[in-house]
Amino acid sequence: MADVNTVKVTVEDINSYTVKRLKRFLKEYRQNVSGRAHELRERALGVLCLQIPSETNLKNADQRDQETRELGKYTTPLGETLPKPDTLDDWSDDVTKIPDFSERELYNCLVLNTSRTFDRAPCGAVRQLKAKQFYEDNHVHSVRFQHISNQCSHAYVRCLVIPSLPTLDRNKQPDYRVWISLSKVTGQVNSAECTCPAG
Repeated sequence: MADVNTVKVTVEDINSYTVKRLKRFLKEYRQNVSGRAHELRERALGVLCLQIPSETNLKNADQRDQETRELGKYTTPLGETLPKPDTLDDWSDDVTKIPDFSERELYNCLVLNTSRTFDRAPCGAVRQLKAKQFYEDNHVHSVRFQHISNQCSHAYVRCLVIPSLPTLDRNKQPDYRVWISLSKVTGQVNSAECTCPAG
């Protein structure tokens, strides 16, 4: 029997389904599978009418969106593809090499940026701006700079951040690894990542 995701299901198909087949169909669309045959049939017709996506289709769409976001993190506004920070060696601890950037660039990246959300709405991550307090409280350490190459318009800055609620066992909650890519010329933050639960 064909999978419910690979074949376009019609009203006639729903009307011909057995109870077992209706339950399988409804389960794939995350719907309640209890009830009598006519209730299951009405529910399945409602799925068609409302065009509810199947579980598999949602997972595939999420996977595509995740891959697109991941690719976007390593692509500059000029279209250059940056290497992943973990693949680079020879990081410098000379922080004077870091391009000048201001709180405005961080605000633009954290709050106004629309490329970090699936619906292209501004992130509105105002709470993340409290990171300045972590810096002032010396939670940020091991700051390193990576020039990447002379031809590349962007550079990386990475650091470690002590969690705001540390535990006695550092193995349970090690320091978070953070990196940002920013323009060497303007200091504009292009992308960032953190290993903390918020990302």
